[in-house]
Formats: sequence, C-alpha cells, structure tokens
Amino acid sequence: MSPRMLGAAAALALAILGVQPVPAGSATTAGASLGTTVRPVASLSLQERLQLPADTKVMVGKRLVTLGVLRAEHQRRLQRFASALSSSSVANASVLQNSGLRMQSTATEIVNPLDCGYTVPCPRDYQMYCAPAKAAICLYYPASTSLWDGGGDVSDTDPYITDSTICKSEGGMLTTQGCEYLYPNWRNIQFDPGTGPPFKYKATCDPKYWKVDHVDKHGAIGIAKINNGQTFETGPAASTCVVRVWLQQ
Repeated sequence: MSPRMLGAAAALALAILGVQPVPAGSATTAGASLGTTVRPVASLSLQERLQLPADTKVMVGKRLVTLGVLRAEHQRRLQRFASALSSSSVANASVLQNSGLRMQSTATEIVNPLDCGYTVPCPRDYQMYCAPAKAAICLYYPASTSLWDGGGDVSDTDPYITDSTICKSEGGMLTTQGCEYLYPNWRNIQFDPGTGPPFKYKATCDPKYWKVDHVDKHGAIGIAKINNGQTFETGPAASTCVVRVWLQQ
C-alpha cells in the first residue's frame, strides 16, 4: 500500500471513530497529570491505538500524552508529508538558493549533500525542503510538531504507522512505538578556505532553535541547537537554518 493510500485509510478510520483534530500546542509532556492509568504505546496493537478512547493515557518514550492528541498529530503529519511532496514546497525551498549575499562570479560556493548521520534516509519533508536549497548547511524542523531532543537529533514518532516499508519510504525507521523520524539539530562543517581572500558566509536561522556556534577562519562553521527543553512544540510554520559559504579567488 502506498503512503497516500495508507494515509487515506488511517484518516477514514479516525473519521469513523469521530476523532477531531486538536490544537498543535495541546500535547502533554511527562510529569503532567492525566489520570491514574498510563500504558506504553508500544504495548498497544494498531487496532487498540485506533479504537481505544481518545482520553486513553500512553507513554511515547518519556512523553506522557493521550491517544486523542496522537491521532490529531497523525493527521497533521499526513498533511505535512503530502505538502512536502507538492511542487509549491519545492519552489519555496528553491528561493533559498538565490537568497543571501550576491558574490562575484569568481567566488565558489560550498554545497554539501544532505546527511542525517543515520543508515536510514532523512525524513522526506526535510529532504524536500533542504535538497533544493543546495547550501553548506541546512537544518529543518516541521511545523506544529512535538519534538523530542535526543542529543544529536530531535525525533517525531507516529504510532499509527507500523508498516516498515511505508515508514522507510517516508525517511523514518520503525520502532516498537511506531515510525520515528529523526531531524538533525546541529551541524559542524570543515572545508579548505583556499589561499585567496577570507571566505564569506551568511546564516539565516530561526533564532528560537539555532545559533552559529563557531566560525573558524581556517575553514569551519558550526551550528548548534539552542537549549529549549527535551520536549518542545514548533510553531505554525516550519523552522529552518540555512548557511551559505563562499570561497573567494
């Protein structure tokens, strides 16, 4: 079954259950009081995840949340990936390629391939945003998403995608909790600055999530995630950090 067909089936199942979307910021994190019975989401079958009451409390990793919130997040995630594959998203990302400093024709721009640091591909929405940017560094967090900071990456887990083929096709990896999408939260690049004038760079980063950690004139730039908690909610628009680097002759 294709991702689109799976999404349609999941949406139909949730519609039959009468599940209604909830606001993006309504997720509850560990430590909140949701009642007395809390079950690990990994202990539930897909049928249980679909059919149990919306107020059923579950743990996704260390995050305490209800199935109603997870179902609404699943719907937004389906929309996110569908939007990422649209031509408009590619066009918007392409604008980044022409943004920033305008260098002379003698300047050489450094472009690095996408690399999430894992054996699985980068999430598809990250790929569709950052690939057209063709930058030295490109970081991306999806909009309206509860993310868990695991150190070198942040994760977004969908307990309603349990098919390994579907999960992998969207750039995720299947765990006992569902399909986990990993987004890098830092980058450190090194390059040969050459023998000409000093290299130039421009960092366009969402200040809520990233900062320029260091710049080395010998050829290195680092971007680091700002410490905003292990679990955090992104806003209504995707958050990005794009760094462009030019070597001058």
